Amino acid sequence: MSNVILDTFNKTIGRRFKSSIQTYKKNIALLSGTVFVSMVSFSSSVAIATPNQTQTLRTSANSVAYHPPSYPSAEEQIDYFLEIAMGSEYGNASSRIRKWDSDLYIHVQGDPTAQDLTSLQTIVTELNGLIDTVDLHILDDSPRSRRRANVTMHFVPVTEFSQHVPEYHPGNLGYAWVWWQDNTIYDATILISTDNVTQQERTHLIREELTQSLGLLQDSFRYEDSIFFQQWTSTAAYSDLDQAIIKMLYHPAIEPGMSRRRVLNTLNDYPELIASRSTPGQ
Repeated sequence: MSNVILDTFNKTIGRRFKSSIQTYKKNIALLSGTVFVSMVSFSSSVAIATPNQTQTLRTSANSVAYHPPSYPSAEEQIDYFLEIAMGSEYGNASSRIRKWDSDLYIHVQGDPTAQDLTSLQTIVTELNGLIDTVDLHILDDSPRSRRRANVTMHFVPVTEFSQHVPEYHPGNLGYAWVWWQDNTIYDATILISTDNVTQQERTHLIREELTQSLGLLQDSFRYEDSIFFQQWTSTAAYSDLDQAIIKMLYHPAIEPGMSRRRVLNTLNDYPELIASRSTPGQ
C-alpha cells in the first residue's frame, strides 16, 4: 500500500445552471499526486508530493479587495469547488476527487492551549453539521485512542515540525500531510505552530488545516473571507461559499476518483448539490 497524500432550486435556476456548466468545459492545468501537503505561512505555500518527488509553489501576490455577494451563486459554487477540490496552479496530469469514506478520529498531541481545544471542538461540531456521510470525532489521550486515530494533530513549535513530517517545508506555521489509496483519504497528520502566532491566528490554522485535510486541498486568491484564501489571514469562520463546497464534496454523489468531467456531469444531474439561502444547513 503506497502512501498517498448542498438546495433543490427552481426550474429557472436549474436551466441557468445547466447552461453555466458548459462554460466550464475548458482546458485547465491539472495535477496528480499520491501525497498532498497543505501549508500556511506568511508567504503562502502549497506543495504536492508524488512518490518520488516533492514540488513546492510559493506566491507573494498582493491581495485584491473582495466584497462578497449576499449569497454565492450556482456558478460561483461550481467554479470554486472545482478550484479547491481538484484544481491546480501547475502540473499536467489528471486531477481527481479525493475524500474520506470513513469517520475521522482526531488525536491531539503536543501542547495545545485550552482555547485550542475549544476551537477544535467548535470546528468539529461545525463540520459534523455540514457533512452527513462521515463524522469527525476527537479522541481522548488513552493508548487505545492513540491506536484508533487516523488524524493526528500536533501542537508544537515550528522547530519540531520536521520530527513529525520529515517532508516539512520550513517557514510554514500550519501544515497538513494527507495519505490516500485509490483516491480515498485514510490518514492525515496536521501540524499547528505554538510559537510565532497569536491565539487568533492559531485558531485559524486549526480550521484551515483540518478542513483542507478533508480533501479540499487547494488555496485561492479569489475570496478574502474564505478559509482557503491563499495569502495569510486569520479568518475565524467558514464563509457561505466555504460551507457550500464542503457539503458538495461530501455529498454521496461526489465519489473518490471522479474526474473534472464526471464532477460536472454529476452536478448537472444533481442540482440539489448547489446550496441556496432558502435552505441553510441542508
